[in-house]
Amino acid sequence: MSIDPDTLLSLDAYAAVRTTVRTRAIAYRRARSVGLGPSMRLCFEDETTLRYQIQEVLHAERMRSGSDRAEQAALYSRWLPGAGRWTATLMIELPSPLPEPARMQALSRAAHRIYLACRPGARVFALANGDLPDRHLGRPSGVHFLSFELDAGLRHRVAERRPLELGCDDHDYAFRRQLPPLLSDAMALDVLIHSQHSPASALYA
Repeated sequence: MSIDPDTLLSLDAYAAVRTTVRTRAIAYRRARSVGLGPSMRLCFEDETTLRYQIQEVLHAERMRSGSDRAEQAALYSRWLPGAGRWTATLMIELPSPLPEPARMQALSRAAHRIYLACRPGARVFALANGDLPDRHLGRPSGVHFLSFELDAGLRHRVAERRPLELGCDDHDYAFRRQLPPLLSDAMALDVLIHSQHSPASALYA
């Protein structure tokens, strides 16, 4: 599945609705976001969140050509979830705009130890930055892109609306929490009907 670049709004059309769309997008992303410990926040992506990011990039960079739209659509389509995969953007949040390099390095390392669990069953560890050759393993970053591959057993438990746990088992950043029910329900819908629904209208209707 991919985002069709022909369905993206032109710069002028997007500019006309951007204020309204931004308000809706902020609320929508907040509902799909969850904090993990004091320094991490994850937003679980779907077509709506990714489509909004594309429109913002096109707007900020003043990209008008069809090739620009196609390039951005292809880039962000790599992070579309599916029936067997969830994706999330992990943001490292520190109080100082210039965090200590050692602290950022430690948190970037911990970003590779994020997992989901739905009992009974084993933890499912995310693949972090799988599109990058070095996966940011040696370079600290404030943003990481995660992909969780879901086996049939986990998909079944999620469909039954069993509680989901998000955690990090890094020795310096060990945290875990249960996902809010509304977020778990939204992610269950991603599993059940992702291939059949088109949530883009949630922001642009």
